[in-house]
This record gives sequence, C-alpha cells and structure tokens, in this order.
Amino acid sequence: MQRSSFHKSLLQSIVAFTSLERLSIVDCQLNGILGVKGTGLNISVLHSIGLLTSLKFLSLQNCNLDETFPYQGLCELVHLQELDLSGNNLRGALPSCFANLTFLQVLDISSNQFTGNVSLSTLLALTSIQELKISNNHFQIPFSLEPFFNHAKLKSFACKNNDLYMETELHSLAPKFQLNSIILSGCKGSCTFPKFLYHQHDLKAVDLSHNNFTRDQFPIWLLENNTKLEHLLLVNNSLTGPVRLPTHSHENLMTLDISMNIFGGHIPAEVGAYLPRLTILNISRNALEGNIPASVGDMISLISLDLSNNHLSGEIPEHLAEGCISLRLLVLSNNSLQGQIFSSTNFNLRNLYSLQLDGNHFSGKIPDSLSNTFLSGLYLSDNKLSSKIPSWLGNMTTLVELAMPNNHLEGPIPPEFCHLKNLDVLNLEGNSLSSIPSCFSHLSLKRVHLARNMLQGELQDVFHNSSSLVTLDLGYNRINGIIPNWIGRLSNLTYLILNNNNLKGNLPIQLCQLDRLRLVDLSHNDLFGHIPPCLMTALRDNDYVIPASSSYYEANINDTASPFMGKEETSCDATESPRSLPTDSTDIEEENDFLDMDIFYISFTVSYIIVILTIAAVLFINPYWRRRWFYVIETWTTSVYYFIVDHMRK
Repeated sequence: MQRSSFHKSLLQSIVAFTSLERLSIVDCQLNGILGVKGTGLNISVLHSIGLLTSLKFLSLQNCNLDETFPYQGLCELVHLQELDLSGNNLRGALPSCFANLTFLQVLDISSNQFTGNVSLSTLLALTSIQELKISNNHFQIPFSLEPFFNHAKLKSFACKNNDLYMETELHSLAPKFQLNSIILSGCKGSCTFPKFLYHQHDLKAVDLSHNNFTRDQFPIWLLENNTKLEHLLLVNNSLTGPVRLPTHSHENLMTLDISMNIFGGHIPAEVGAYLPRLTILNISRNALEGNIPASVGDMISLISLDLSNNHLSGEIPEHLAEGCISLRLLVLSNNSLQGQIFSSTNFNLRNLYSLQLDGNHFSGKIPDSLSNTFLSGLYLSDNKLSSKIPSWLGNMTTLVELAMPNNHLEGPIPPEFCHLKNLDVLNLEGNSLSSIPSCFSHLSLKRVHLARNMLQGELQDVFHNSSSLVTLDLGYNRINGIIPNWIGRLSNLTYLILNNNNLKGNLPIQLCQLDRLRLVDLSHNDLFGHIPPCLMTALRDNDYVIPASSSYYEANINDTASPFMGKEETSCDATESPRSLPTDSTDIEEENDFLDMDIFYISFTVSYIIVILTIAAVLFINPYWRRRWFYVIETWTTSVYYFIVDHMRK
C-alpha cells in the first residue's frame, strides 16, 4: 500500500468513530506523515477531526501542526470541553468561530505563533473556561487582565512570554474570578503589581517573574491574603527593600524563589519558624548581608537551598547541618562565608546531592562528614582549604564533577580516585599537588584541569587509555620527559595544554591523529624540531587552534625550538582568524630569525645615518643653533672634567 493511500485510510478510520469522545495524538510528526501537496497539513487533519462532533476531549500536543488556524474543523466540535494544541506552529489570529465552543473548560494553546489583542479576541466569549494557557505566543495582553474580569469560572491562567503591556488602571472593578494559579510574566517596561491580585484569596501557585517591578518591594500581602499559597516565584523583578515575613506562620508555602532582585538587609532570623514547610528556598543574586539564620535548620522538608551571590558572612550554622535532613542541593557560592565547613559533629545531610561552596573564605580541611553522602557534584573552588585531599573521596562513586581549584591542597592525588568510575570533570588546578595516580587511564574522564600545581615526573601511561578526554590541562607544573606517543589515541581530545613544564624532545607525529584538536599550548618547554606538516595544515584550516591574540611561535631554550602555542585555554573562544602561516614546514626558524634580523639591522643603520646627517645640516645652515650646540658641548665637557677630578682627590 502506498504511503498516501495509507494516510487516507488512517483518516477515514478515525472519522468512522462518530461517537468518539476522547482523542489524544501526542508527540507525532503529523506534518510529515499527512502532508498533501498543495494543501496545508493542519487543515487536512483538523478538517477530518472536525467530523467527530461528539468529541469532548482532544489533544494534538507537539504534533508539528503549522499554517494559520482554519475556520472549519475544530469550530464544529461544539461539545468540546478540553482542547490541547500546545507545542505546535499554528499562526495568525484565533478565528471568530471559536466562540462556538461555549462548553470549553480547558484550553491550552501555548507555544505556538498566535497573534492578536486579547481585548478583541474570541477568547472573551469562552465564559465557561476554567483553565486557560496561552504562554509563548505573540498575544497583546494588558497586564491588568481586565478583559477576563467577567470569566467567573476561571481558576487557572498562564501567560508568559507574550506581549504584555502596562496600562493605566483607572477603574476600580474587581474581577469575578478567584484564581488558584497564575503565571503572568514578561511585562514590557516598568510595571507594578496589578491591582486585581489584591482581591485574590484562593491562590496556590503564583509566578510573577521577569516583570521589572522597579517601584515595588516584597509583596508580603500575597502571603497574608492567600493562606493556601504553595508556590511563589518573583524572579528577576528588580524588587528592593528587605525580605519580609508574614505576620503569622505560613503553613502551606513550599516554594519561595525571589532570586535576581535587589533585596538588601539581613535574612529574617525567624524564617524557619514562619515558613516551616518550605521545600525550595532561592534568594540568590541579591544584596543580602549578615549571617545565615540558624532557624533555617527548622525546615526539615527543605530540599533545595540557594543563597549564592550575596554578601553573607559568618559560618554555616550547625543547626542547618543537623536539621535539614531532606536537603539535596545546597548552594552558598560567592559570598564571604568563613570558618570550617560543617564543623558540627551532628551532621545529618545524608541526602546531599550537590554541594556548591565555591567563592568563599572557608578554611581547614574537607570535612570527613561528607563521606557518608551521595554527592554527584562537589564545588569548593576559590577558598582557603588546606591539608591533603582525603582518600575517602575515592569511595564516593556517585561523583560526576569534582572542582576544588585555587585552594591550598597539597600532596599526591589519592590513588583511591581510581574508583571514581562516573567522574567526568576533575578540576584541582591552583593547588600544591605533587603527583597523579597512573590508574587514571581507566577512568572515563572528559575534562581534567590540573594546571598550576607541583606535579612532577613523566606523563608515562597516566592517560594512555583515556579516549573520552576532551580537555587535558597540565600547564604550569614540573612535568618532564617527552610527550608520549599514546597522545594520538585520545580521539576526543580538543584542548591540549602542557605549557610551562620541562618537556623535551620532538612533537610526536601522533598528534596528527587528533581530528578534534582545536587548541594546543606547548609553549615554554624544552621541545625542539619542526611542527609536523599535518599540524601546519590544521593551523591554516582551524581558527581555534591558536588564539588570534598570541604569537604562533614561542621561543624555547634550544636554538631550533619553535612549537606553536597560545597562552590560556579560555582563549579558544577568540573570534579573529589567525594570520597566514608559512606553507613549508622546513626552514621555519630561518625565515623567522635571519630574515627578520637582516631587515632590523638595515633599518637601524639607515635611520642612524639619516639622524646624523639631519643634525649636521641644521648646524651648518643655522649659526645660532651651531653656537648653542658648541656651548652645550663645552659646558658638558667642563662638568665631566671637574666631576672626575673631585672624585680622584677623594
């Protein structure tokens, strides 16, 4: 059976079920399956479905429907109660016949390309609607939501990423609806909290993020007016002032995200007592200062706590490590916290999954209490941690990322690290580590950053089977010996950084096998010989092999040394193209040294002669300057004579 006839039979089969009440076609490429040349696919599909006049529930979510919305088809489904067309590419304005769907209670047309002003839309005729989702379109919507004030049955409204605009609210009307949830974000320009929110008392979920409430402070009235509120999101709203708590304890609030604002002052000391059921608390990227309140430890249901990027000081409260028994994500990065990490012996964060304490002033050693957790990510960079890396870290087989650069850690990397079979990222640069376990070649590491340590010895077979490696950064160490030939087996290697070591010998021809190599830094070693021709070709064809801001050749100790290199791995994002290179790999040094020095000597000699002749010509032509010149010479000669005579007498 041909494909087109199969499509026709499929449509005919669906239409045959005239009494069908529920139809769900989700995540299907209808556009690719049912397309007919000369006709819009969505029209064909929706026309066919429109014959199922008994339908009450219809979902065509993520079905690749496109073109403009048809005037025939769905509008005939007058008994429809739930309609989901989200995640398609339907465009244009909603047809006027949409007003026929008077029994519609749930409508989800989010993530399409619909346009038009909702104040003139047929959505206003759907007075039975209870749940309306129109996010991620191009509707023009007044921030006051006044066009929907007569929708008395409306309980849930989702509208983000549209063309929301602030209008002057001159009316004193109160809406007929009492919402349970609202998502209203993306207001253009400077906005204020819409007045209709003051009349809502049944809210359970509120998302008013990304609205630029520049003249407002923390809306404590939302918590006090809505005792059933469970989720409150006020991300990126330019809210100012202190973080405030309700007059009485709010027993239902589970999510509070007020990150990316300008809140100042201290975190309220009683936050744990007044918001005891919080599971997610995010106050990151504000201007908060002072200590972390000990009452946070009273939130026994807390799963995620993010207080990063503030000005917090002091230590981590002991009560936090004792009481937050459900905590999985703890983010305290980029503050001014200090002292030891988790000094308490009553450590109960057994469910901790990710610990981010980077960018603080923590000191001492890495606490042994972490050995009983199931960490996937441990981030302790830019602190003042000291002592050796504890061997028990090698027993945390759940670790995927371990980042502890820029501390004072010393000694060898524990051989127990060879048990970290799931480790992808290892970043220990900027410490005083002395050696790498040879068994690292058996790990599936992707990014290794061990620069600026005291690593010694030869590379030998440390990474000889690490075919998954993308980045290998061992710069600024004391590694000696040659670059081993097994480097060519690292098929995924993209960034190779071995600068400022004591490497010797030639560049291995095996580097030519690394097809993905985009940045190489071998500068400041004792390498000699010529660059392999294959790498010269790579230099010409790949803009990212060498940063445009650095030289192609860095001088080494040996006379014939000329390995090519950039300075930092971060330079691989340079957008400028490298300058053209000599096409012949032989006599590269002679071209750079002898030719350039000849030009220098000739230019210097010619310039010197021209200056002398210019001075002589001026003195010959102008008697005044000639007398001044001889006067200066006589004065200088006399001064030198008496200076020498005086010092000889002494």
